Amino acid sequence: MMTRKIALTVILALAGALTLCAQNVKDLVISEVQVDSVALDNGFGEKAAWIEIFNNSYGTVKMQGCYLTNDRNDLKKYFIPKTDIKASVSPRQSVVFFADGDSNKGTFHTNFTLSKGETVYLVSNDGRTVVDSLVIPQNLSSGKSIAKFANDIKAMVYDDIHETDPTPGTYHKNVIYDAEGHVFEETKAEKLARTDPHGFTMTLVAVAVVFSALIILFLCYTLVGAICTGKFKIKRTRKSCKKSKKGKAMPDAETAAAIAVALNMESSDEIQAAIGLALDRYFNECIHDNESYIITIRRK
Repeated sequence: MMTRKIALTVILALAGALTLCAQNVKDLVISEVQVDSVALDNGFGEKAAWIEIFNNSYGTVKMQGCYLTNDRNDLKKYFIPKTDIKASVSPRQSVVFFADGDSNKGTFHTNFTLSKGETVYLVSNDGRTVVDSLVIPQNLSSGKSIAKFANDIKAMVYDDIHETDPTPGTYHKNVIYDAEGHVFEETKAEKLARTDPHGFTMTLVAVAVVFSALIILFLCYTLVGAICTGKFKIKRTRKSCKKSKKGKAMPDAETAAAIAVALNMESSDEIQAAIGLALDRYFNECIHDNESYIITIRRK
């Protein structure tokens, strides 16, 4: 019972840890910002600056209780309400906040506006830890946005930041073009050569495969050797005596023939009595020799 309780406690702890990891705000990134939007409406017929926040993880991340700000000295400038369930970001999805300076319009409307040259900060719910930030270039072209691009779509590593056409609500991936202007699709071998130029990954995989094969061969040869040398034997159980309907043992045909031969060869009453006693012990107590057709009576 105690073992089961311990196992259940460990399972619940692991589940809780996984849940916390899946809902960690560190998986959020400020993926795109535009300060002079001319196309995106804030829901009130106004064109305002907007901030896109993307969830890199495969679990839903709750933003409730976090902060947005454009002032490094005031990290708690805009508080994201804890009561709005819409502030949760689904896996690999994004949400857009309008920096229109009026938080009374709803959760996704900040109490500050944005200008070129400023920096946007996403702050954790402790009010101190900066989760992510994005600098708005002073020379950002009109009608353009500043965005982070992921070269690795699986890991979502944003190692390239530059201005682009606004695409609120979608993540950004760098597209490589070949000499003819077509989109270049990187093969697995080319990607491996780029991500592992020194071949460490291939070396580890090769070593793992070789050692796995050796372990399997060792187990196979050990098992075959044990069988061939007789280490593994099937234990044969001694056959029980056949019982008649009355509960007494009955001889089979082979044993009956041996009894008949023995009685015909002996004429002494003492010898026949001894044979009868041995047969009684043989059938009713399952005590007998290993030889066929032979019942041994040792003189004492």
